[in-house]
Amino acid sequence: MLRLSACLLLLLCLFRPSSGQAQETAPLYQTEQEATLVQTWIETGQLQVSVPEAMLIAEGVQEPAARERYRATLAAIQAAAARKIKRRHKPQKRAKVLFDYLHKHVLKRYEASATLAQTLDQGIYNCVTATTLFYLLARAQEVPVQLMVTPVHVFAYVVTENQKWRIEATDPKRGFGFEEDMEEAIAYLLTYKLITSEDLTLLGREIIYDEYFSEATEMRSESLVAVAYHNVGVRFLEKEDLPQAFYAFEKAARMDTSAAYRGGLQLVLGLMLLAHEADLEPVFPFVHRAMEVMPTDSTFRAGLLPVLGAEVDHHLIEKRDYAAAAAAFEKAQQFFAGDSTVTEPLRQIQLGIYYNQSLVLEKEGDPAGAYVFARRAYATDSSAQVRDLYIDAAFIHARSQIERSYEPEGVAVLDTLRQHLPRHRRVADIYVRLVAMAAHRYVNRGQGEAAIALVQRVLPLQKEAPVAQEAFIGTIITYVQQERMIERAPAQAQALLLDAYAVDSTQVPVLFLLAGTYHELAMEQVRQSNYRAAWRLLQQALRYQPESDYIQRSVRQVKELID
Repeated sequence: MLRLSACLLLLLCLFRPSSGQAQETAPLYQTEQEATLVQTWIETGQLQVSVPEAMLIAEGVQEPAARERYRATLAAIQAAAARKIKRRHKPQKRAKVLFDYLHKHVLKRYEASATLAQTLDQGIYNCVTATTLFYLLARAQEVPVQLMVTPVHVFAYVVTENQKWRIEATDPKRGFGFEEDMEEAIAYLLTYKLITSEDLTLLGREIIYDEYFSEATEMRSESLVAVAYHNVGVRFLEKEDLPQAFYAFEKAARMDTSAAYRGGLQLVLGLMLLAHEADLEPVFPFVHRAMEVMPTDSTFRAGLLPVLGAEVDHHLIEKRDYAAAAAAFEKAQQFFAGDSTVTEPLRQIQLGIYYNQSLVLEKEGDPAGAYVFARRAYATDSSAQVRDLYIDAAFIHARSQIERSYEPEGVAVLDTLRQHLPRHRRVADIYVRLVAMAAHRYVNRGQGEAAIALVQRVLPLQKEAPVAQEAFIGTIITYVQQERMIERAPAQAQALLLDAYAVDSTQVPVLFLLAGTYHELAMEQVRQSNYRAAWRLLQQALRYQPESDYIQRSVRQVKELID
């Protein structure tokens, strides 16, 4: 099994990002048969073909005729090896005969990157292909054999009732019954170039020994296919072909869910992110595939949220595609469902969606949309920055509604804003000014009563917004004057103006209009010969305009009529 950790160190030191690296994609499966192989394994846990044929498919031997030739070669090896076995041979002896036969007639030269096809064609082998052949021959001769895997190595055990022999199939001299002494083991690894002196210096003898010898677990023979895909992935990594490396590691992880195979996917994603740091868009499809393969991997999950946040920002800010951003966030929510440790980061991503979409829509001239997302942002986070965004968006949207003669809708927006921020001075000021604006438009359309009802709502805000008085009184004055109410309906004018006077008794326009209103009411009484009532009304008029010449003249005239 090719060493991935050394490969990682090499790539991180030498890798040079190139634009479009992750875009040079190809189909995940080279043939329909390969797709069927992997999908059937995922669904049933069974291989449709033999282990060696599945390994050949994983290595890229897709032509049926080529695989048939390899089947014949393997059958010939098995038949020739079987002729060396005697009935009297015990399992240990059979295993030793098979081991020796392989090294004498089949296995010619060790190369770390060897494939099963190369082993069958040329005798070039590594720990995976040599152990695979030994395992197949041993099983055919009823030798009890176990396949073992470490993070970087594959070997076998021959197990009898009384003893257990380690089989290092890459070593023709010491490989059968290999002694697991650290010094001998390190020497063996160096001899067969499973490690380099640089690896030994960098990692140390103990870590190297543990990786190759101590951290071993038994594996099913079918997992050799995952090992084959893993090695294909490492070879693509060495060529800096990240998409193909990713696909190979993905298939390895789908064939075997152990952590060793997920590490390849995480490595490739890290390199893709490095290569496309300026523009992550080409990497996102690979991230989504990894999410399908590694939904519970803690290491992958720990580093995933920033990438998903970047994807949301990319769709929202760069592409201005809210639907894609929302879909990306929903995918993140589903992936992390039930994980309380990411509640706050997810909330921040969602806040970013709402906040940025509000800004985008504001720039695009959509105040209604900007308001909707600003309100969602404020519901998610009530910090000062988000609060100010919400206030601004509500102000712009409400004003737009009022200017388009949708006064009730605009005022409803303001009411909601006031409910959320009842003690905010700026909100109170905005509320008063826009309500006054709506009332003024009502007056201009002859809907004075609606205007008065509206401005009455701002009076409780006099302390927070002093302009509330001005708005209330100004609307009444405009309504009275525009409707010529003093001449047409002086009693109604009187009631309205007294309300205004109760709010502020120093307003000159109110005093002037009140005096005029009482004068008009007095003249009505004169016309009805109710001179004393007229005189009392004129006294009220003088209260508001004591220096008025025309009111004083009317007082004298009415007094003469009374006398």
